[in-house]
Amino acid sequence: MLRKAVENSLLFRDVDPDLLVAALTPGGTRKIAPGEVLIAPGQNNDKVYLLISGHLSIHLDRLEDPPIRMVKPGETVGELSLIGSTRTSAWVVGAEESDVVVIEQETLWSLINRETMVARNLLQIISGWIVSGNKKAIATNRQIEELEGIARVDSLTGVYNRRSFDESFHRLLARCQVNGSPFSLILLDVDHFKNYNDTQGHQAGDRALMALANVITDTIRPGDLAARYGGEEFAVILPETIPQDAVKVGERMRLSVLSCSIAQSDGTPLPGITISLGVGCLRDGATEQTILKEADDNLYRAKEGGRNRVCFTA
Repeated sequence: MLRKAVENSLLFRDVDPDLLVAALTPGGTRKIAPGEVLIAPGQNNDKVYLLISGHLSIHLDRLEDPPIRMVKPGETVGELSLIGSTRTSAWVVGAEESDVVVIEQETLWSLINRETMVARNLLQIISGWIVSGNKKAIATNRQIEELEGIARVDSLTGVYNRRSFDESFHRLLARCQVNGSPFSLILLDVDHFKNYNDTQGHQAGDRALMALANVITDTIRPGDLAARYGGEEFAVILPETIPQDAVKVGERMRLSVLSCSIAQSDGTPLPGITISLGVGCLRDGATEQTILKEADDNLYRAKEGGRNRVCFTA
């Protein structure tokens, strides 16, 4: 029953079932009686519950109020308060006799660290609440803000999305201009990515982008910012960084990608990729547009020069 549940789960979509069954078995399952309270408002939550069978109902202010949502098999509850480290804000009650898998906090974070598809699925679930306009399930403004913060992250790769990039680019550049500090920007994308998708399949392309995002985040400093700029293109903001050092950062990324292993969710190896990178920087009289154009022009030169290289024009 546990294996079937994880195979049908939204949270664990495209993740190896054998890995999940082994990880989730210690947490065990729990039977919920009709009307039994699984989660109550104001609790410190350290668990996520995966519904195997039956239905759960979610209520806001009072249990007597009509449910705002029914939870179906394959869905989970408790994610928001757990990842946001906030107290629970709603009642979750057995609508009928139900069975849930209990996922401890440590287990969930361990799965996220081992399998990035879990992180992607979790982001898609929570972002979906916002896209669908189902904010009634969120009881406080603070939690709405947390959800919107999560929606600023690209659901596939886990780096920031274009909206976050645009806002951060403006803010960080302005700060460096005021302080008289250097500022650099890297634009990069995957070489011949369309051909990779066409020959290996879109799921393989997704895995390649996820692997690239991991390389980027492992390479940059805590004060830098990486974002998915669009499609297979990424942007890296490097505040207080001279362009010569930005070139070195880009070269480390390029070499790391060359040695990076890419695999399907079942472990099947996939072909490697290469990347091309262009660097732009803050010069006298520069604007956001001129820095972006400089990085984009240098990215174009890197591709015209044979790809798999970093380009910067001093």
